[in-house]
Amino acid sequence: MAHLRIVTVKAALHGEGDYSVLSTVEALAGVLLNQWPPKYQSDDVLSPHYLARQACIAALEGKSTPAEARAAFVKACDEADIDVLPPGA
Repeated sequence: MAHLRIVTVKAALHGEGDYSVLSTVEALAGVLLNQWPPKYQSDDVLSPHYLARQACIAALEGKSTPAEARAAFVKACDEADIDVLPPGA
């Protein structure tokens, strides 16, 4: 199965200035499932974390686009106070 490429996300997952480079929906899902700050993990269907997980699943199943998964991930980062650099930075 081919990886679903996205416009690269550079997110400070491990603290300010320590940016991880994520370039696939699979990478986004891995972060949401395995590296997300516990304080912001949620199964509340309205939480940005939950919605981002669902967006990744939908993209992986071909029910939505990788761009939608990326947008949901960035929104979840904002809610979790994870800094994300603008595209191309």
